[in-house]
Amino acid sequence: MKHKIFFPVSLALILLGILYINSRASEFELMHTENTNRIAIDFSTVCFNITTMEIDTNARTLYDLQSNSCTRYIWQDPNNPLRLFAVFMVDKIGAGPGFPDRRVNYFYSSNGGNNWSYTGNVSSYRSGYPCLGLQQNSAVCVAMNNIVPGSNGSVHIYAENIPGYGNFQRIDTEVILATNQKIGSTINTSSILKILTLGVLDSLYLFRKTDNNTSYSAIRNINSATNGNISVSENGTIGISYISSAPTGTIFFINSTDNGTTFSTPVPVWFPKFINGDSLGGLRGLDLTFKNNTPYVVFEIGKRFINGFYPKEPSLIYCWSPNLNGGNPVKIDSAGGLTGSNPVNDVFLSCSRPVIGITNDGVLLTAYCRARPDTDNVGNNYYDIWLAASTDNGNTWCKGQITNTSGPLRDNRYVSISPLNQTSPNGFVHLGYQSDSIPGSYVDGSNPSFARFMYARVTLTLNEVKNISTSAEKFSLEQNYPNPFNPSTQIKFSIPEKSFVTLKIYSAEGKEIKQFVNQYLNSGLYNIDFDGTGLTSGVYFYKLEVSSSSGKIFNESKKMILIK
Repeated sequence: MKHKIFFPVSLALILLGILYINSRASEFELMHTENTNRIAIDFSTVCFNITTMEIDTNARTLYDLQSNSCTRYIWQDPNNPLRLFAVFMVDKIGAGPGFPDRRVNYFYSSNGGNNWSYTGNVSSYRSGYPCLGLQQNSAVCVAMNNIVPGSNGSVHIYAENIPGYGNFQRIDTEVILATNQKIGSTINTSSILKILTLGVLDSLYLFRKTDNNTSYSAIRNINSATNGNISVSENGTIGISYISSAPTGTIFFINSTDNGTTFSTPVPVWFPKFINGDSLGGLRGLDLTFKNNTPYVVFEIGKRFINGFYPKEPSLIYCWSPNLNGGNPVKIDSAGGLTGSNPVNDVFLSCSRPVIGITNDGVLLTAYCRARPDTDNVGNNYYDIWLAASTDNGNTWCKGQITNTSGPLRDNRYVSISPLNQTSPNGFVHLGYQSDSIPGSYVDGSNPSFARFMYARVTLTLNEVKNISTSAEKFSLEQNYPNPFNPSTQIKFSIPEKSFVTLKIYSAEGKEIKQFVNQYLNSGLYNIDFDGTGLTSGVYFYKLEVSSSSGKIFNESKKMILIK
C-alpha cells in the first residue's frame, strides 16, 4: 500500500501560520534521544572543492517551521560586499495559541560574515515568515506575517532608514492579505518600480509600490496558484514562477516588461501527466533569478496526487530556463524516498525547497535540503544542506554537501542563499539555514528543542578533475605523461569504490604547490591536467591519498620533472 500524506483541509490556514499548539516546552533535550550514528551519504562527483565555515548567529527558536515554501532571508550588499543582512523567525517561549511571542530578528554583519550583530526585532508585534529585500540605497526591506493592532492586513512591509541600523518603519497600507511573500527590488535599474511583493492565499497576488506612489496596488491576481516567487532583472523585467493546482503540481512562468501593467501568457515550466490519479509534480519549493536578463527557475518535483504527496517516493530538483536544453528542465539532483515513517509532516520531499542565486562572475548557484537515511528514535529523517553550481548556464551542475561534515548529527533545513554573491576575487557564497538537534518541526508535532539560525560561508574552487570512466579494478596512481613536460602534463588515478580522495602537488622541498582534489569521488578512472606555467624548472612530486567507504587506505607518490 502506498504511503500518502494529505494536506490539511485549509491550506490557507497553513500559509497564514494560524497554528494552535497547546503543549508547552520544558526539559527540551531530555524528551528526545538523539541519533548520532550516521549512515553513509551517497556523495556525487563534483567539479568544485567546497570549503565551508559555519557560524552560529546565536539566534534560538522553539518555533521551527521557518517557511511553507522557499526562504529568502539573507542578502549580500552588492554596493559593499562586506555587508550582509539576515532575518530569522524566533519564539523562545513557544506557549499559547498561535505562538504570541513569535518575532522576526534582524542581523547584520559588516565584515563579510565573520561576526554577526543582532540589532533587534523588525516589529514589536507578533511576526513571522519573513522575506528579505534590498533597496537601491542598500537599506533592507522585510515583508512578513505581522499582526498589528488596529490593522486589517496580516502581512506588512518594513524598511530601514539607515542600512544596518535596524531602525525599521512600516511602509505599506492595508492591502496585503497573504503570507509566504517574496520581495523583488529594482537594484541596478532605472525602472520606476520600487518594491514588489508577492503573496499566496487562495490565489497569487502581486503588489507594487512605485517611487512616485506611497501606497501599494494589486496589479496581478493568479487564480489557482499555491506558491510563487518573484525576481526583477537588470533591465526591469518582472518574472514570476508559480505552482498551480490546475492541474495539481503544474509550474508556470510569466513576465512583464512594462512594470507589471501587462504580463505574458503563462509558459509551462513543468506539466504533470496523471496516471490513475498520480503524477510527478511540483509541491512547495521553487525559486527564480535572472542572469543577463534571462530567467532561471529551480523547483522540486515529487510524486503527487490531488491534495497530497507520497513522501517515500523519489524526488528531484530541476532547473529551467527558456533557452536551456530546448526549454526542457535539467536535473540538478535526485534522491530516493524518505526512509523513516516521518510522523511529523512538514511537507518535505527527500530533495526539497531549492533556492537560487548567482555570483558576480556568472556562476549559477542552487542550495537545497536533502534527506539523510538517518532517522531519530521515532522515525523522522534528518536533512542536510547541499549546494550545486553551474558554470555553463545550467546545462551541467556540480554539487556537494554543506552540513553534517563533523560533530553531532543535526537536522538542517530551510536554506536561504544570497541572490547575489561576490565570489571573485577572494569572495564567498552566503547561506543561512535552520539547524536543530531534533528532526521535524515542533510546530507540526515533534518534541521541543531550540533550533539555531546558522550562517555558512562557502568557498567554491574550480576542480580540474575529470571522470573518464565509471569502472576501475584497483587503486592506482599512474606516472604522469609526458614526463619530463613543458608546461603541461596529465595525471591519472583510479579508485574501485567510493572514497574520499586528496591529490596534491609538492615542490622538491616539500612545499605544497597546488591541491587538485579534496572530496568524495565515486569509483572510476580520473584524469587531471597539470599546468606548470609560472613554475621554475625542476623536480616536483604528486601524492594521492585515498580513504574508501569500506575502510581501505591507499597512499602513493610519484616524481615528475618540469623542463623549460
